[in-house]
Amino acid sequence: MIRFLGKETTERLFINHFTRLCSDSSFNVRRVCASNFGEFCSVIGQDLTEELLLPHFKLLCEDGVWGVRKACADVFVPVSCVCSNDARRNTLASLFVNLLCDHSRWVKTAAFQALGPFISTFADPSKTGLYYNNGTVVVVDDMKDIDSNDSGCSVDSSENVTSPEVDDCDLQQLQCDLKRISSTDFCEPDSRSTFCDSEVIRKTFQLDNHSAFNNFQYWRIPIPEIELDIERGECTQIPVRVHIENDSNKEVFSTTKLSDVISNEDNGWTMSSEVDVACFSNLTNSSRFTTNGENIYCVVDDEKNLTTGIKLIDIYDVKNQLRKSQQVNSQPYSVKAVLKQNIIPSELLEHYLNMINPINYQTIDPELSHHCAYSLPAVALTLGRKYWPCLKETYETLASDMQWSVRWTLASSLHQMSLILGPEYTSRDLLPVFLNFMKDLDEVRFGILQNLAAILELFTRTEQLGILPKISDFLKMDNYRNWRFRLTLAHQVIAVSSLYSPTEIKQYLVPIAFTLVNDKVAEVRLSAINVLSNLLKRIFCDHTSTLNDIQSSIINEIRTSLALSSKW
Repeated sequence: MIRFLGKETTERLFINHFTRLCSDSSFNVRRVCASNFGEFCSVIGQDLTEELLLPHFKLLCEDGVWGVRKACADVFVPVSCVCSNDARRNTLASLFVNLLCDHSRWVKTAAFQALGPFISTFADPSKTGLYYNNGTVVVVDDMKDIDSNDSGCSVDSSENVTSPEVDDCDLQQLQCDLKRISSTDFCEPDSRSTFCDSEVIRKTFQLDNHSAFNNFQYWRIPIPEIELDIERGECTQIPVRVHIENDSNKEVFSTTKLSDVISNEDNGWTMSSEVDVACFSNLTNSSRFTTNGENIYCVVDDEKNLTTGIKLIDIYDVKNQLRKSQQVNSQPYSVKAVLKQNIIPSELLEHYLNMINPINYQTIDPELSHHCAYSLPAVALTLGRKYWPCLKETYETLASDMQWSVRWTLASSLHQMSLILGPEYTSRDLLPVFLNFMKDLDEVRFGILQNLAAILELFTRTEQLGILPKISDFLKMDNYRNWRFRLTLAHQVIAVSSLYSPTEIKQYLVPIAFTLVNDKVAEVRLSAINVLSNLLKRIFCDHTSTLNDIQSSIINEIRTSLALSSKW
């Protein structure tokens, strides 16, 4: 009711009674007050919320009845949206951490479900350079480029934007600034990762166990610990998995070498003849170790594995090639360096990254990983591209989660993540995930199929050409009766065709259209006619002489398979 009465009437008639009911002796009354707290905050505004309601909200978050605390966790995001950034950071953050550590499982479940949305309220576009406007992400890579000192034009925020002083600015400079928003150049991340020499690697490191033979990692019985005597404590050239107990602090560590990860996938591959040759030469390998929850990156220079010439690469093997091509100056941040960011309180970020811990599935909520995956784009937008390495490991873990619903959630938001992270991180970190999703279950594949054109637009030209032959794989389904899958493919083929040349369309997309034209479902056939018409328009609008043979072959194929078909 208060939303229809407005701010003044609510403040005059209801606010005092509401604050008095928040301290009522009946916990049912307090629980109802907590459930409606977000509604009151949105009506009365920021100033009155921080002055009058926030102290009572703090008491409700510390209430002795778990039902009241759970209600506070449910409305925490609306309350945070009304408050200022200082109140959100100094007051609400500590209250939310207490709810995350609550002794009641139901309170913790509600708090973890709201953790991602609560983190998104800390977004500061002035720090990240990412603006969300009308459903799209506007990127300003270098904030200094639009600063008044660099542009030579200063506009006072207190003045009207249409002030005549703006006319004194250089028009060409303003156009350059607009181009920087649409076409981005990435700043190199800070080289604050921790490195160590390969000759001094000791036994006090934990094995980073990579799966080199399948697309997803599933639960299994842990390998029993065995004690091995390593004389010098150095990494060997063969895959070794060692568990050694440190008697001083009772911690278990192990070692590994990069050859364990890439030894099974070192074969060259061949793409289409139109695809540019990718050259991976003079590469520096890297191995990752973990100790006491801190990521330490160890540079291992292996002269034998360095590529000295041009090598052809299969699009499904790009994950390992990209890993080998990472240089020292592009290594992710260490954990300590990441937690020094001043955008999100470090305790909230630690709890969010801990949502994928398997222990939480049993003690808190089995669907915790799904909530983490659902809110991941919002958290990535809040942190910005600079601190993407903080979320990278969490994203890769969720992408290999055993629940297909978690992978489907990530697949459905892959185009949003690509837009947030930009071309560099998309090619290096999201492309391997995309390729794995293309070979997943139909439910997961449908997630990327719905936004296939939007995803391909953010890839480089070479990557687009490498994926083009694989689009026909969407015609292969586990359940052929799922005709809506093929209908979605037809819609996406039209959008995808704008990214390729007429020759590429004739070779790869036209066969898909002919297959859909002969589908058993009338709705798919009707959509396929529209697809075929659009593809023919793209091909015949190009009047170059080299396309005469292609145009003639398409006409003959349409005449043979459709006009002269025995099926009415």
